[in-house]
Amino acid sequence: MKNIIKKILISILQNEAKLALKRHSPFVIAVVGSVGKTSTKDAVAAALSPALNVRKSKKSYNSDIGIPLTILGLNNPWSNPFQWILVLFRGLVEIFNKDFPEILVMEVGADHPGDISELSSWLKTDIIVATQFAKVPVHIENFPSREAVLQEKLSILKTLKPDGYIIANSDDEEFTEAFKDMNRKAEIYTYGLMPPAYALGSSEQFTFDENDRVNGFTFKIECESNVFPIKVKNVLGDQHKYPILAGFTVAKVLDINTVLVLDGLSTIKYEPGRMRIIEGVKDSTIIDDSYNSSPIATRRALEAFTRVPSTGKKIAILGEMLELGKYGEEEHKKMGGLAASSSDILVAVGKFARDTAEGALVTGMDESYILQFENAREAGKYVEHLIEKGDLVLIKGSQGTRMEKAVIELMAHPEDKEKLLARQEEEWSRR
Repeated sequence: MKNIIKKILISILQNEAKLALKRHSPFVIAVVGSVGKTSTKDAVAAALSPALNVRKSKKSYNSDIGIPLTILGLNNPWSNPFQWILVLFRGLVEIFNKDFPEILVMEVGADHPGDISELSSWLKTDIIVATQFAKVPVHIENFPSREAVLQEKLSILKTLKPDGYIIANSDDEEFTEAFKDMNRKAEIYTYGLMPPAYALGSSEQFTFDENDRVNGFTFKIECESNVFPIKVKNVLGDQHKYPILAGFTVAKVLDINTVLVLDGLSTIKYEPGRMRIIEGVKDSTIIDDSYNSSPIATRRALEAFTRVPSTGKKIAILGEMLELGKYGEEEHKKMGGLAASSSDILVAVGKFARDTAEGALVTGMDESYILQFENAREAGKYVEHLIEKGDLVLIKGSQGTRMEKAVIELMAHPEDKEKLLARQEEEWSRR
């Protein structure tokens, strides 16, 4: 019965979304890839907002329900039937809204086969922004092979209009070349941290507060023989450079004044749990990357963790990377090895903790500096006793591991958790 009701809801929502698109003809931008979709969507919207009326996906609305909700500008009422009735009514009203946005920026995800390819039956896009495709993509256990995941991601090209553009991450040669091979007519612009790229990110420098704690970074965008300085606050990592570069590139393609673009990029509000810098207990610093995880995302987080200077210990608290299927054990061992190279203490959490620990041991980490726990809360409570002034703590794990619970145990001001952390809504509190 639940599945039948869900199908009916999706059908009504999609029909309302189709009618809204037909009536208002907005410019549609879709963001696709294995990692960084939400951050990229936010950066693209920020870059365009000073010049245009933009609507973006809320949070990670990237599914068969989330995409039509984004088009209609509505919230997900989850399992509340009365709220759903109200949402469907508001969807009808939105079709005739005179203030409908000029630009829609949506992330598009694929948890199962057909999730993206089915969009082409009713959604048409003007720009596709490709992030990166992982060697072991998230949700791979739901697909027959890695190639099947790649083809599902690439099926977004079926939605691209004949005069559309592709904005691709040139650091991911496989994904970029696949887009080129499947659509040789579309104009392609690239962004990345390695040349050649139309918009190239370079010259990273960390910034610090009055207590010498890292509080962000700066870097430069090199584009068409010009250089533009960018300052990023309260977050760390290449995973925030790529979205900014993507947003900048989309704005250049749309010929928006660069001054307005840079102003817009300076207003990005970074989502919780994505390499967010949070004040920790005992004058420590937490890098909260607890929103979700995958091999490529964990690798990026640990690489950033390696580069960040610290006056104290570096402690990596790593939860599970879920939905990897047959790749689970091996990928956790690899991440344990990376953690051993970037951390003084490794705290492994969940059912793959033993594999993560084994990877660190094989790499040469002393067994006395490797800890294992069943869940995030236990790990956080124990690590609280290890932390000292100046320590730097990275916390990462898939959504299902609820690693934000470890952050709560270690943050200096847990009363601010609802403002700073992922999954603090009432819906999550019941899980």
